[in-house]
Parts: sequence; structure tokens; C-alpha cells
Amino acid sequence: MHKSWGHANRGRSLEELIIHSNEQYKAKGVALIQKVATPWTVIRKGKQIVSAFPTEKSTVDFVGIASDKSIAFDAKECKQSRFPISNIEDHQMDFLKQWTRQGGQAFFIIEMTALGQIYHVSYAWVNYYWELAESGGRKSIPLEDFKTMTPLKSAGGIALDYLRLYQREG
Repeated sequence: MHKSWGHANRGRSLEELIIHSNEQYKAKGVALIQKVATPWTVIRKGKQIVSAFPTEKSTVDFVGIASDKSIAFDAKECKQSRFPISNIEDHQMDFLKQWTRQGGQAFFIIEMTALGQIYHVSYAWVNYYWELAESGGRKSIPLEDFKTMTPLKSAGGIALDYLRLYQREG
């Protein structure tokens, strides 16, 4: 059965794939990566919930550790033929910048549906385009740039093996 997600939950199927992969990494003793919960305020009328909204901005979607490396990343889905930098929030870039300054590994997992592929994209690479956009340059990452990257795939019993870059050899 295919789940239908609304605009507010776009990218949720990618997150579900990552969560499943994280469970597989944990079961194999490879990594411990957790989904970061967004704090919500719930408005009630008696026992009935009438509204809910995020209390504060979250950091990124996932944090954890793999092969003695602290990892933080955000998952993004893009249906366009380019990846708009505006898909990334200021607070996410700020968090990942601080994460890397503390010696952590920061990246994005971006699903480009126009190519039917999912990519591991380093914070540094996205930051290049972020700074370019802030200085009045290009406001998106072109599809051609994704075509030069190796897409993520299933490997070693992991549904989406996005940590292969961080795993110890031998």
C-alpha cells in the first residue's frame, strides 16, 4: 500500500526509508542514528485537540554516531529539475556549520525525483551553493551537478546505505 503524503509531509517517505536503514545499521552494530523530534505545542478544548504547531525550530532530521564519527544530517526531497537552496532553512545550515566546527560529519540526503535517485551530499558542497545564493548568485543546485555524483543504493543488507563513506575498512 502506497502512503499519500500532503505538502507538509513531503519527503516523509524518504525519512521512513532512512529510519528503516537506521534500524538496520543499529541491528548490525554499525551505527546509532536517531530521528530528531520537533517539539510541538498542542491546543486543547477539553479533551479534544483543536490545533498543534511547532514550539520551536528543530535542528536537523537525524543525529547519531557511526564508526566513532558524530553525524548530523537533514533529508530533503525535490521534485524539480534543480534543487532550490530555499529548501534549506537558515537554522539548519547554522546547526550543520557548528556541527562541523566541533569535528562532526554533516551532510544532506537529497532525493532528486527527476532523476529517480537519492544522493549523499556533503555540508561543504551545499554550503558552496548557499554562499553563492547569499551573494546574489545562483539560487539552486543544478540537476547536472547531481548527475556527477554516485547515487545511494542498497548494500550489505541496508535499505539505503548512506553511511558507506564513514564505515571502517577491514
